Amino acid sequence: MKRIFVTSALILAIIVITGCVPAISMAEDYRVFDEGGLYQNLSYKEKKRYDSLQYLFNDYQKRQYLSLKDSSARSAWLDKFWLMLDPTPTTSHNERKKEHETRAALALKLFPKKDPPGWDDRGEVVIRFGMPDSREKVWGFIGRFEQKMPGEIWTYESPGMLVTFTDHYLDGEYYRNYVPKGEESWTDFYREGGFGKTSRMTLEEMGAEYSGKSGPIITNTLPVHIDPNMTDQLNMFNPESMDFVAGREVRGILFPALKRHIDEEYRRADRALTAFHTNMLREKFLHYPELDLGMLAFFDICCFDAGNGKVRTEINFEVPLDELDMRREGDWNGAKVELRVLVRDIDMRKIDSRNETVSFRASRKPGERLPGLLPGRIVLTLIPGYYRFGIETVDEYSGKRGVYSASRRIEPVRDMPSLSDIMFAKQITSSEEPNRYMKGNLVVVPHPLHLYRRPYPLVFYFEIYGLSTDRDDFAFYSIDYSIEPVEKKRSGLVMEEITQVISSNFETSGFGSMQPQRLEIATDELWGGRFRLNVRVMDRRTRRAVSRTALFAILD
Repeated sequence: MKRIFVTSALILAIIVITGCVPAISMAEDYRVFDEGGLYQNLSYKEKKRYDSLQYLFNDYQKRQYLSLKDSSARSAWLDKFWLMLDPTPTTSHNERKKEHETRAALALKLFPKKDPPGWDDRGEVVIRFGMPDSREKVWGFIGRFEQKMPGEIWTYESPGMLVTFTDHYLDGEYYRNYVPKGEESWTDFYREGGFGKTSRMTLEEMGAEYSGKSGPIITNTLPVHIDPNMTDQLNMFNPESMDFVAGREVRGILFPALKRHIDEEYRRADRALTAFHTNMLREKFLHYPELDLGMLAFFDICCFDAGNGKVRTEINFEVPLDELDMRREGDWNGAKVELRVLVRDIDMRKIDSRNETVSFRASRKPGERLPGLLPGRIVLTLIPGYYRFGIETVDEYSGKRGVYSASRRIEPVRDMPSLSDIMFAKQITSSEEPNRYMKGNLVVVPHPLHLYRRPYPLVFYFEIYGLSTDRDDFAFYSIDYSIEPVEKKRSGLVMEEITQVISSNFETSGFGSMQPQRLEIATDELWGGRFRLNVRVMDRRTRRAVSRTALFAILD
C-alpha cells in the first residue's frame, strides 16, 4: 500500500483553488501585508521619502500609509502624522519634521549606497538618533590566529550609547554589529584594548563634511570607554601574541588598581552597547531640537456643562515657581509664564487655541514667604467629541518651556442627573468680587497637582445637573463619598485588601436643577500614597443616582 504525504500548504492551496473557502484579501488580514509590493506603487519621490520615514512608522502605520489610494491621500496622511509628532504643537514650526529631513539628507550625503534606501546602516542610525558626539575608525586586523574587519565606533554621550559598525565585504558599506551576549567578538576585542594606538584613526575628514551645530566632536583622544594607559600596559605584554583572558589575570596580579579601572570601563562600554540595542527596539526616533523643553508644570482638564449642548472645558495649570526665572522689578521680584493651548479634532483639524499670561510679584523683603506653585487657567467652549490638546508653558524671561499633549473625549450632558468632573482645589472661598477663578459666588483656585499634605484637608468642587424640582423649583438630593487607597497596604509579609478609609453621606437641597457643590475632607486618617475619591449623588425625588471618581495623593 502506497503512502501519500500532503503538506498543509498544499491542502490550503487546493481549498482556495476549488473555492471551498474564500481567499483572504490583503486588506482583511494584516499577516499578508505586502510592504514590498505596495512600495513599488509609489512614485520615485514618494519612495525616497518613505525610505527615511520607515524608521519612524510602526507596522500598522506602514500598512496604512502604503495602502492609501493615491499620492494626495498619502500627502494628507503625512501632514496629520507630522502634526501628531510636533514637539511644539502650539506654534507653526515643526522642529521634529525639520530635524528628520536634515538627518535624511545627511545620511544620503555621508553614507551613500547604490541600492535602496540609498545609505548603509550608518545612515539609518543617523536618521534615528542624529549624528554621534564622536566617531572613530578602526582598521582591519590580521593576526596569527584571527582577523578582524575594519569598522567604526560611534559614541552618543546622551543617551549613553555605543554603536559599532563593520565593513564586512570591504566595499565601503558598513553594517551594524549585533553581538550575542557572552560571545567573543570584534567588539569585545576592541573594548579590551586589543588594538594598539597605531591601529586607530580619527575621522577628521568625515567630520568636515558635516557643518551642523550638533555635529560630531572629532578628537585625537580615545573614546571614553578606552583608557590610553591600559593600552600602554597591554603593549608591555605584547598583546599581539598573548592570550587576552590570561593577560587580564596577569594585570590583576601586577596592577590591581588598573584592573578595577579596566573592569569598570569594560562594564560601562557594555552598558552603552546594550543601551543602543534597547533604543533600536524601543525608540523609533530620538529628537534633540535646539529647544529647552525641561520646564516642569502640572495640568488637568475639567469639563462642566455650558448649556446648549456645549461643554465648558477648563485647562488648569500649576507651575513651580522655582522653574521660572525671577527678575528684579524695583523692590519686587517678578516672574511671567505664558500658558498656551491648541485643540485639534480626531482628524488633526485645528478647532481652537488660546494663550494666557500669568504674572507673579513678591516683595524682596527678607523672610518673605513665596508660594510653591503658580496657578493659571485657560477656558474653552467645545461641543462634545474627541479632541487632542497641545499644551505648553513658556517662561517669558528664560524661554524655557514645558510641552505636553493629551487626548480627551468630551462627553455631552445626557443622563439625568449627571455630574461634572471633580475639580481638586487649593482653596474654595466665597466672594462677591470678580476673580478669574469664579464659579458663581465661589472662588475655586485649581490644584491640578492633586497632592495634599497632611493634616490639611482635601478640597474639591463639582456640579450636579438635571435634578428634578418641585413646584417651588427646589431640588432634593443626597451625596455619598468615600476614599480608598489605590495600592494595597502591606502588613508585614501580607498585602492587606483594599478597603474604604473614609466614607460619609448627607442629604441636602437647593434651588434649581443645577447645584454647585464644594466639599472639604479631613486627611488625618490617611497616609502617604495615592487614593481614589468616589462621589455618588442620588436625586431623592426620582431615586436616580450618578457617580464620579478621581485620583489624588497624600504627602506626609
